[in-house]
Amino acid sequence: MLRRLFVLLALLLVACPTVEPEPEPTPAPEPEAGPFMAGAASALMDIPVGIGTAGNSFLGGPDSDSPYSDSFPATRRVHAHPDVRAVMYSRGEGFEVILVRIDMIASIQQLRDAVLLELLERTGNDWDDALVLSATHSHSGPGRFIQGFFSIIADDFFPAHYERLVHTIADTIEAAHADLAPAELAVVRASAPDGHNDRRCADGVLYTNDDTPLLAVRKEGSIESVVVSYAIHGTTIGIDDLTLSQDVSGAIETFTEAELASPDVMVMMMNSWAADVSVGNPTVPAPDNATPMPDGYDKLERVGSYMAGVVSSALTSASYEAEPTIEGRTYRYPIGHSEMGYELGEYPYIYGAIYCQGGDDCDDSDVPFEPTSSTTIDEACVPFPETSPAPPQTIATVGRIGGSHFTTWSGECGTLLAEETMAGMAALDGVEDVIFFGYANDYLGYALQYDDWYYGGYEASGAMWGPRQGQYMSRRSIETMTHYVEGGVLPYDQPAPIELFDLSEVPEVPVETALDGGTVVSQPNNAGAGETVTATVYGSDPWHGTPTAVLQSEGAGGWTDVVTPSGAPYQSNSLGFWVDLAVDPEYTDDDVLPMTRHFSWTFSMARTSRFSELTGLEADSYRLRITVPTEGKPLEVTTDTFELQ
Repeated sequence: MLRRLFVLLALLLVACPTVEPEPEPTPAPEPEAGPFMAGAASALMDIPVGIGTAGNSFLGGPDSDSPYSDSFPATRRVHAHPDVRAVMYSRGEGFEVILVRIDMIASIQQLRDAVLLELLERTGNDWDDALVLSATHSHSGPGRFIQGFFSIIADDFFPAHYERLVHTIADTIEAAHADLAPAELAVVRASAPDGHNDRRCADGVLYTNDDTPLLAVRKEGSIESVVVSYAIHGTTIGIDDLTLSQDVSGAIETFTEAELASPDVMVMMMNSWAADVSVGNPTVPAPDNATPMPDGYDKLERVGSYMAGVVSSALTSASYEAEPTIEGRTYRYPIGHSEMGYELGEYPYIYGAIYCQGGDDCDDSDVPFEPTSSTTIDEACVPFPETSPAPPQTIATVGRIGGSHFTTWSGECGTLLAEETMAGMAALDGVEDVIFFGYANDYLGYALQYDDWYYGGYEASGAMWGPRQGQYMSRRSIETMTHYVEGGVLPYDQPAPIELFDLSEVPEVPVETALDGGTVVSQPNNAGAGETVTATVYGSDPWHGTPTAVLQSEGAGGWTDVVTPSGAPYQSNSLGFWVDLAVDPEYTDDDVLPMTRHFSWTFSMARTSRFSELTGLEADSYRLRITVPTEGKPLEVTTDTFELQ
């Protein structure tokens, strides 16, 4: 019997062999941060003089025509040519932050996503978590970059211009990536009380937050790049000036670069909360016999000079680290009437609205006073149409740069709301301070605290989703930072990226034939203190770009470019010049394009200004080396010699 049991057991074992359990798969190792690398790059925006600007109403603007503008007045001048600037911080794949600033009224999510797609196709890198695309909010930057209802403040969409814009931003990021090299990083907190003012009197208080974080990169002992984060509503130059310009952010960058006097240093101004602050009016001594300049230029120089002193002084105590934490993560969250939690009838604009009127008329001389809440403010709003609603979602990128966390904000945030948001983030374990990048990744207009919205005024009128928008965005921002820091489950569902603008058909631009291109029409004059040097050259259609004049001096070795203390050429794209375009025959609405014209470009250079004084222009013989862009090879000409006395 026992034998039979053994035989039966043996047969069962043969019929049902023992199966060893499969081992658990070994989890992939978490990526580790490598050595810190940094890169920086800049490029002029590829934009034609004649394009309309953005940020103002075109109603009542001056009469100025161009093939490159539609409903907005055409620009006719350049002062500090708008450009794109980028810095990249990297400790390897997955440990990257890319900060980009564009001289425009706003960044929008369609533009950001188009740039990311372009970079993915070029490089194979998906930098969605890394990219912070921020606008300086210059009202003298190019418009025509947005489709839909908001073309009323940016002129009609121009596909060929938008396509160029995407490529230029992508080119600049790619150049910053190519510039990556071992580096050190310093995060410094400065304070700049005189660079800006509280402009919102409707809330009955005068208050600013002067915090000015600085991110400095050093390579081989020399500063290569500095990011200046500051709240300043950079709108010194208006629509009536018909000018393309970096405005005050460019002045801050240019003066700071010269002040640092580091070879090839690039300074980049990133706007933060600025809904309720304007450009300040610091007292900076003027040079003797200063040259009269167009309206606003002197103020740009004073703010730039003041901020340069603040930044350079703060950087003297900078402590650099070779292994800073570098991380970024991007989130998308829904926004809209239902998400806000409005009660029935509270805010009846289900597709969003702007220009809601109400509140007391006031100015800075009226405050402080007890503000009056306006219960009728939402009775006179301009609603977004159902076919073109306000954005239903937006983007927030958060992360760490060195010892500081950072967050982005889609538009113009009020100071008190920004402080509330940063305080909510700083309450998290491990978050000590927060750098706030405004006007970044997307644009939802203005955002104020709930009660403040009902005080009315211009800032309240610019919120797309009404009184609850500001604190809804603040709550979502804090939740986003909480998820980044602590993990867990997001309290909202992330929507898919918004649909890109359709560029499947880009109409050809009717570029015109230029007469006598490269001919110097008017030679530069001699100039003493307080005078202006001017020279005119026939150039090409502005679609090819703005001609560039570089100041040269004659030495023992021949003619050489004059350079600023930072090593940059003293040239017409900077604050030292302004450049005007005149066409003959004049543009008219009846033109059958393309035509043949003279394109006259006039360069004006202030002999005596804070910028020329900083650069140290001495009494000597000079000339201008002028490069005229064309469809093919650029033309290069030199002027006659002139004297600065």
